[in-house]
Amino acid sequence: MAYSLAAATSDSIRLWDLSVSGGGASKQPLYQGHYLDRRRGTLGGSSDHGTGPAVRVAEEARYAAEGAAGAVGRIATVSWATDAATFVVGGGGTSLRQYSRTGEALQDIELSRRTEAAAASEIVAVQHYGGATEAESMFVASNATRQVRRWDLAKREYTTVCQTHENNISCLAVSVKRRLVASATAQGGEIALFNLLYNTRTDLRSATQRALTCIDISAGHRAQVAVGSEDGLVQLFDASRSDTSPAKT
Repeated sequence: MAYSLAAATSDSIRLWDLSVSGGGASKQPLYQGHYLDRRRGTLGGSSDHGTGPAVRVAEEARYAAEGAAGAVGRIATVSWATDAATFVVGGGGTSLRQYSRTGEALQDIELSRRTEAAAASEIVAVQHYGGATEAESMFVASNATRQVRRWDLAKREYTTVCQTHENNISCLAVSVKRRLVASATAQGGEIALFNLLYNTRTDLRSATQRALTCIDISAGHRAQVAVGSEDGLVQLFDASRSDTSPAKT
């Protein structure tokens, strides 16, 4: 089994190949104590965990952001397409840059006309879907507009405004079947859940006003949303309930 990982700092993109093979029924962590050694560059051909899988971690490539300076600028987010063939990178520029899985730059995706360039200049999060088996689209959160919008790659335009926040957006999540879009803010405790089927928005009540730093929607229960904040609080919401306060903290 093969996996790829793309990660970015503000000025570079790094691409890893994570290959998992063999193994039995072991439930041991793939990296265990060797993980830090592998991060530091001691990348052996495999890991020895008894009957566990053999793991190879190799950094395939590293790319400087200068090549995308006119488009992406400062890198803030990276997202793989669901077919794992491409990934996109965005941040302080007016465009997203699309790369192949081997790191080849494919195209710059202009998210706005020049007269509207400022509206796409603070991209903080992207969720990229589609590829060979379905139409490509992306959910883009921008703090120039404080909106989460859906971008259709075939039409090369925004087709849906999911939600608008009063404060800067800090994180974004989309459900597995692309029916729900959740976003949260760096101030004010705003959490919004947008239903793409019914075009309805639900505002969830955060138990903290501190910065909300991460958000995700359960793959097994589409109405469950988990949110983490900078004060160490994790909140679990059940959007199927009429009560919009956390079901558990």
